[in-house]
Amino acid sequence: ALFVGAPEDALHERLAFAGTGTGVGSYVSAVTAQCADGKIADAMAWGVDMLNHVHDVTGRDGAFTRSLYGPWASVGWLSLADSLDQVDDANAKMGADPAYLEKLAAATGLFLPGATSSRLNQKIA
Repeated sequence: ALFVGAPEDALHERLAFAGTGTGVGSYVSAVTAQCADGKIADAMAWGVDMLNHVHDVTGRDGAFTRSLYGPWASVGWLSLADSLDQVDDANAKMGADPAYLEKLAAATGLFLPGATSSRLNQKIA
């Protein structure tokens, strides 16, 4: 009665990490995408570059991952935050960064249209 639809789980392998690695975070922003056919290597290289750029702009620890099951060639970016204020601050910094917006535009054709999602998860102790 508390949920609509079946639950989804995910199992990802970490490919790259940005930050100190000491953060736990009460919140994690998660973005997933599915690589386009013939573009997996380019999409993964772009994904690591974007991970590092977002870390440089926001200062938040993050990881770039690949899915171990589910839709083929799916990847994800995770970014940790201790509070919703940190989440909002990171989003504002990215939205105001011209290099971030240029990097997003450079991803055209690397991922399947409509096969992306963005979630904010809260740790429940």
